[in-house]
Amino acid sequence: QKSVPLGLQLYTVRQDLMKDYDGTMKKVRDIGIRHVQANLTNSGKPAQDQKKLYDSLGISWKSIHAGGNDLRDTPQATIDQAKAVGITNITCSFPLYPADRATIMAGPTIDDWKKNADAFNKIGGLCKAAGLSFAYHNHNLEFRKIGDVVPYDLLLKETDPALVQFEMDIGWV
Repeated sequence: QKSVPLGLQLYTVRQDLMKDYDGTMKKVRDIGIRHVQANLTNSGKPAQDQKKLYDSLGISWKSIHAGGNDLRDTPQATIDQAKAVGITNITCSFPLYPADRATIMAGPTIDDWKKNADAFNKIGGLCKAAGLSFAYHNHNLEFRKIGDVVPYDLLLKETDPALVQFEMDIGWV
């Protein structure tokens, strides 16, 4: 029987991290988690500090969630910061377009989804050139039909699988 290492997206414990980052991470380790996915500045803790803590606890940190202005406006800076702490995967955590969160929550248009797909291909290309992989993390927005179009299907069709992977959030699916 093959053992599958347990991993955790630290967004799940974000409130605990804000109260006691180090203590929460020790609890995460103690329950058997050996891989985490976190933001570069998780709960205000800089990437270098996170890396030191995770290393000291025997926890691997190879993937980040990123989004918003960082990926939309300065993707190369995000890639460079990620590489500096040993990250090998950048996952976009939310649609980049439209830029306004309230408008995203109301529902991006088909043109917005196409713009996201184009941005994901571009960022995926930058990541690939830097030796990293790139993925997109879904929520429920991607499954809300717009006419006959399921945005998730559009993203699958419009992105290059050599550049863009998909991180399925089963809770949202």
